[in-house]
Amino acid sequence: MLAKKHYDLWLKMAKEDIDLVSELRGLNKNDINLRFSENLNFGTAGIRAIMGVGTGRINIYTIRRITQGLCNYFKKNKKGDTTATIAFDPRNKSKIFAQETVRVLCANSVKVFFNDEIRPTPFLSFCVRKFTCDIGIMITASHNPIQYNGYKCYGTDGSQITDSLASKIYDEIKNVDFFETIKIMNFKDAINSKYFEIVNKDCCKEYIECVENQSINKDVLKKTNLKVVYTPLNGCGLKFIKKVLKNKGLENLFIVEEQKYPDSEFKTCKNLNPESEDAFSLAVLLAKKKNADLILATDPDSDRIGVKIKNNKDFITLTGNQIGALMLNYILKSRRKMGTLPKKAIVIKSIVSTPMADLIAAKYDCKVIDVLTGFKYIGKQILHLELEKKESDFLFAFEESCGYLLGTYVRDKDAVVASMIICEMSAYYKSKGQTLIDKINHLYRKYGFHIEKTISYKLLGNNANNRIKEIMETIRNLSIKEICGRKFIEKIDFLKEYRNNSNFPKSNVIMLKFEDNGKIIIRPSGTESKIKAYIMLRGKTFKDASKLMKEFQNFTETLFKL
Repeated sequence: MLAKKHYDLWLKMAKEDIDLVSELRGLNKNDINLRFSENLNFGTAGIRAIMGVGTGRINIYTIRRITQGLCNYFKKNKKGDTTATIAFDPRNKSKIFAQETVRVLCANSVKVFFNDEIRPTPFLSFCVRKFTCDIGIMITASHNPIQYNGYKCYGTDGSQITDSLASKIYDEIKNVDFFETIKIMNFKDAINSKYFEIVNKDCCKEYIECVENQSINKDVLKKTNLKVVYTPLNGCGLKFIKKVLKNKGLENLFIVEEQKYPDSEFKTCKNLNPESEDAFSLAVLLAKKKNADLILATDPDSDRIGVKIKNNKDFITLTGNQIGALMLNYILKSRRKMGTLPKKAIVIKSIVSTPMADLIAAKYDCKVIDVLTGFKYIGKQILHLELEKKESDFLFAFEESCGYLLGTYVRDKDAVVASMIICEMSAYYKSKGQTLIDKINHLYRKYGFHIEKTISYKLLGNNANNRIKEIMETIRNLSIKEICGRKFIEKIDFLKEYRNNSNFPKSNVIMLKFEDNGKIIIRPSGTESKIKAYIMLRGKTFKDASKLMKEFQNFTETLFKL
C-alpha cells in the first residue's frame, strides 16, 4: 500500500527526467512494489544500486535527497563554511548525477570543487586532501555491472567515511522528502555562484608527481626493454597511467584500442572486475601479438588493478594476494638494499589478505597492522598513525581484492601508483632474467605454498537477509575441534572481541583459525544478499595446498547450508 502511495506521488512530481517518466508509466504492480517499497540505504561506501525510477534505485531524485541529507548533517554539526569535492567516472548518467549534486550543494551554500572531466577515484581522494574539504563525493559504481551507479563519500582525511559518520548522515537523509524539502538551484546559476570552482589541470600534475615520488628503482624502466599491454576497460585510467608510465621511461606500452576510451555502455567487456578473466580477453590477444611481458587491467574508476604475466606462450593471472606479496617483498628488499628502509616500517592489510605478507614483513622487521575488510579501515589506520605521531613509517597497504597503496597523498586504493610499481618490479626482475611467476614461486618455496580462495553464497527471496543472520548465528555458536585434519585453534567474533581495539570496530565477522596459519573468515556482503568466506591455507607443496583447499571449501559450503 505504501509503495503504491509513493508511486502515485512520483507520477505526479517526477517530471524532469524524460527517461524516468517513461519508465514510471510502464511499471506493473510487482515492479511498483520492488521499486518503491524501500529507500536506498546509506553506508560507509555511500550508496551503490541499479539506476532507474523509484525510491530504491539511483536517479536524480534519490541523488538530490542524499545530498540534501548530507548538507543538513553539516549544518547541524559544523561551525563555519562547508566544502566539498566532486568527481565522476564515465558510467551512464555519472556526469548528470554529479551536476545534480552540485545544484543541491551550492543551493545549501556549500563550496564545491568540481572535476568537470572523468577522474579516477584515487584522484578524488587526493583533491579532498588538497583542498581540505569536509566531504568528497565520487559518482561511480566501481566494477559493478553497467546498470549500476553509486555515490561514494570521503571524509576530510581523504578516506571513505566511517561507520559512525555514515550512520549520522543517514539519520539526516531519512528526514528528507524526495520533492518538497530539498534546496536546489539551476546548474548554470550554481557554476556562476561564489560556491563553485573548477579543479584545474595543475592538480592533475601534482597528483602525478606524488605518484611518481613513490618509485623505488627510479630508472629501471628506462634501462629494461619491458613490454606492457594495458586496458583501462573504457574507464578513467588511461590518461593518468599512460602519463606516469611514459614519464618513468616505459617505451613499449600498448593500449587495447577497443577499450581505450570511455564508453558508458562498456560494450567490449561485460565483467568490469579486473580480477575476472573476461576483463583480459582482448588484452591477451594484443599481448600475444606484441609478445608482451605483462598485462595490466584497471576497473572503470581506476582504483583496482589486475595483472597477467607471460608464461611461455600463454598468460597467467596473478591473484590480488600474489600481487600484494610480490609488491611487499619488492618494496622491503629494495629499500633495505638502498638503505632507505625505516627502522619502524609499517604495512597495513585487511584481515582477509594473505598471511604470507606477515612472514615477508617479519624477515625485514616490518610491523604488519591488520584491519577489517574495506580500504576505509586502511585509510583510518594511516590517519591514526599520523595523529599519534609515533616514530614509525607507513610503507605499503593492500587488500586481496586487487587494491594497493604506497604513500599518504591519497587514502584509498590507487591503481595508478600500483601500475607504476608493478611495471617497475617486473622490469627489475626481468633485468635479472626472472619473471613475476619465477618470483612468486621463489616466495612460495621460502615461506610455504600459500593458497587463498573466496567463496560467495548468494541467497534469494524476501527472507534472504533473515536467513543470512541465522547462518551467521549458527556459525557463531558452532563447536569445532578440527577441520580436514587441521587442529582448530580459536574462533574470533568481531561483534564481541577487540571491543577496545581501534583497529577493529564492532563488525559482523567471524574468524576461524587453524594450525599452520590456516583461516576461514566469514562475513555478510555489504551490498548484496550474500555471505562471503575467505579461506587461507598453507601447504608444503602446491599439490598439498590445493588438495587441502578443496577439503576446506567443501566444509565451508556445508556451513552455509546448516
